[in-house]
Amino acid sequence: MNVKNEEDENKQVLLIKLSLEDAKRIISLMENPPEPNAAMQKAARTHQRLFSD
Repeated sequence: MNVKNEEDENKQVLLIKLSLEDAKRIISLMENPPEPNAAMQKAARTHQRLFSD
């Protein structure tokens, strides 16, 4: 994976070049996300507690 930041007139652009294998993996994870583990569930509860009205 190659990550590059470029600045253009007060805009910041993040360019990420992925291999075909990496791109397929990301698409697969977006289409079929894993179930949240205990740490993720705890983080979600903490976020809810801290940022809910």
